[in-house]
Amino acid sequence: MVETNVHFPTDINLLWDSGRKCLDTLGHIKKELGGLSSWRQSEDWRIKLKKHYRKTSEIHRKKGSNYKERLKSSTKEYLTICRKLSSKIDYTLKDKKLNHTTRSSLLLIILEDYKQLLDKHIDLVYRRIIKGEKIPHNEKLFSIFEPYTEWLNKGKVYKNVELGLNIQVATDQYHFIVCHHVMQHEVDSQMVIPMSDYIVEHFNEQDYKYKTISFDKNYFSYNAKQMLEKLFDKVIMPKPGKKSKALEIEESSKTFVALRQKHSLIESNINQLEHHGLNKCPDKGIHGFKRYVSLGIIAYNLHRLGNILKKI
Repeated sequence: MVETNVHFPTDINLLWDSGRKCLDTLGHIKKELGGLSSWRQSEDWRIKLKKHYRKTSEIHRKKGSNYKERLKSSTKEYLTICRKLSSKIDYTLKDKKLNHTTRSSLLLIILEDYKQLLDKHIDLVYRRIIKGEKIPHNEKLFSIFEPYTEWLNKGKVYKNVELGLNIQVATDQYHFIVCHHVMQHEVDSQMVIPMSDYIVEHFNEQDYKYKTISFDKNYFSYNAKQMLEKLFDKVIMPKPGKKSKALEIEESSKTFVALRQKHSLIESNINQLEHHGLNKCPDKGIHGFKRYVSLGIIAYNLHRLGNILKKI
């Protein structure tokens, strides 16, 4: 898992992020156009917005007596200023008297995008705190700056939740990474066949003899296993949960256990990847994220190759 460079998200601070970026963009438009008569007090808007954000977030953080009542009251004030800001921005976007330049037109498009995020989080904060709704996961956004960021439950005591994207990697018997994939809204079991197809395509059967292939538990798929058994002498794909009698016999065999134990070496490979930069991605955008991951994997492979050459 590679983390994105984002702060921990709450609906309250994402609403603040959206509002302040609207005001930042308006500041750039003012400079480009030599001023906006309707936004002379833009700094006052920022002060008011930040004041209500701070007050609401502190109540949410500290809690205390009458927590829910105080949070609702503060949130209503926070939403009022946000709605007023949204309405004023909407008026600016529809103002036909503005003498647009090429740059100001682009900035207005950016402003409209931030306004949409502002409206989205006004709605989410209202529904979650004022109405007490549970927001469906697919409606949530975990960063307005890196919107591709996913909320990943790791199921571990330390850092049980992380913000970023899962990376799928496949290593050969020499621990070189032969393929990788940045996963976006995908589950591990979906990637077994595409990854195997990639390996077979780039490491064809004329030059390579496929003996074994192993996966983590969450990759299990009956269809994928049957397909891989035609290509590999032994497929190590342990099934999580309750198993059939045939699977229990297969997974308790000496060959399966021995090959399964070898698979645990991937944990050291993952640790090495983190030391080659794939712990947190500082680059922006999904394109920058994928590029950064690829460079980290190249660095990892070069390091392994260097260690081999040093021993010769």
